[in-house]
Amino acid sequence: MKPMRFSLLLLSLLIVAGQAFSQSFALNEYFQSMKVGDTLSFSMTSPSGMKAKPIPYAVFTTNVEVTLQQNIDYMLDAEETKIVGLGRFRLNDEYDAYLIGTTLFWYGNQSLLIVNKKHKYVTALIPVSNFYGGDGGQVLRNSWLFDFDGDGDKDIVIRDSSHTLRVNEEGEAKDEYEEFVSLYIWESTGFKPKEVADSKALIKRFSVNWDW
Repeated sequence: MKPMRFSLLLLSLLIVAGQAFSQSFALNEYFQSMKVGDTLSFSMTSPSGMKAKPIPYAVFTTNVEVTLQQNIDYMLDAEETKIVGLGRFRLNDEYDAYLIGTTLFWYGNQSLLIVNKKHKYVTALIPVSNFYGGDGGQVLRNSWLFDFDGDGDKDIVIRDSSHTLRVNEEGEAKDEYEEFVSLYIWESTGFKPKEVADSKALIKRFSVNWDW
């Protein structure tokens, strides 16, 4: 094959591949733009007042890599899981955040999809709110999105609370809770986990709401 013909063929293949990739990213049509103030909180009841649009399971799995889906694999079932688009908002010139809601039986989850706007692909999936468990124990997550370090970019504080109902030898039931906190700071290409200097203070500052 002559060099000129080979170059034209290669260019045509690249154009077709690019068009196919762009067309395959169909998530944006399921999310309405939402305004975000200084702080956005995530729980099983917030944000509220948004019109959720159902996302077909196949659309979600096609547009989110398997390695990212593993972050919420306990929520994913091809027949039973319900997924909705709750809203999207700007992080900066390069990235947007898409908030999805997933339910599986009595389990609930909200996760942020971090989307590269130029290349149209999901770079991260971060669970920011969830509830799962049974009668003996449950885990609840709440999160807050705000500028934690004062650099102008929003960061994420994630709080997890684990509840266990224990019965002693006398048959008395006792509620026990374990509290955890995680911090994700925005860097140039995404949210990166950072060590928490004073976890007790941050846990006290951001309390998990079990009353919902």
